[in-house]
Amino acid sequence: MSTLRRLRTVFNDKTGLDVIKVSGAHTLPNALKKLINETSIDLVLDIGANEGQFSGSLIDLGFKGKVISLEPVSNAYKVLKEKSSGNKNWSIHQLAAGDKNELLDIKVSKFNVFSSFLERSNFTKANWGNSDVVTTEKVETVRIIDFIKKLDLINRKKNIFLKIDVQGYEDKVIEGTLCEEGNIPKDISTIMIETSLKRTYENELLHAEIDQLLSSLGFSLAFIYPVTRASDLSLNQLDCIYIRSNSRLNK
Repeated sequence: MSTLRRLRTVFNDKTGLDVIKVSGAHTLPNALKKLINETSIDLVLDIGANEGQFSGSLIDLGFKGKVISLEPVSNAYKVLKEKSSGNKNWSIHQLAAGDKNELLDIKVSKFNVFSSFLERSNFTKANWGNSDVVTTEKVETVRIIDFIKKLDLINRKKNIFLKIDVQGYEDKVIEGTLCEEGNIPKDISTIMIETSLKRTYENELLHAEIDQLLSSLGFSLAFIYPVTRASDLSLNQLDCIYIRSNSRLNK
C-alpha cells in the first residue's frame, strides 16, 4: 500500500469521511478546465451572475478571455461590481435576460440566489425557508440576441461560453437567444445551464424539457453535476454543460 493510500485510510477512519481520488472531468472545476483548454473559449456570457461566484471561479481556474456578467438584483449586483473591479477583462451589466426587451418585477428572496420572476413552488417553500420573498424590484430585461448584436459579438469568430442560471426562466432566456432563423448563433459553442428535476418555480420547464429543447437546437449534454438536494436528500437541481453536436469534444 502506498504512503498516500495509507494516509487516506487513516484520515477516513479518524474523520468518518470518505476521501477518494477523482480524475478526469468528474468535478465541475475539472470539466471547466477541460473546456477552457480544449475548445479555445475566449468569451463568457454569465447570465444570472448573482455575486460573481461562477465568473470569479472561472478566472481563478486560469481563464484569460473576456467575461460579460448580467445580474439584475441590486444587492447581488453591488457585490458583483466590487468583485469585478480592477479586472479589465470582466464587464458587468445590471440587466436580466428573457424573451423580450421589457421592464419586469423580480421577486427578491432573503437568500438572493432564489430571486426569480416566477412564483416559488410549494416544494421550494417547504424545503428552503431562506427562499422567502422580502421585496420586489423593477428590472430591465433584454434578449441575449439583441444584447450581443449591440456589442458586435455576432460573426466575429468568437467562441462563446453561455452560462444560464436564472431560477426557472431558462426557456425564456434560450428563446431570447435565438436569431431570426430560429437557431442559437454559431458563435455560441457551449452552454452551461442550471435545471430542475422537481419544480422549484411555478411554470418552469424541468430538466427533461430543457434537455429536449437544447437537443433540438443542436446541442448535446456533455457534463452534469448535482447542485441542490431536498430535505429528504433527493436530488433537485443540476448544473449541465451542453456543447454543439459537431464540437471537437464530440469527435
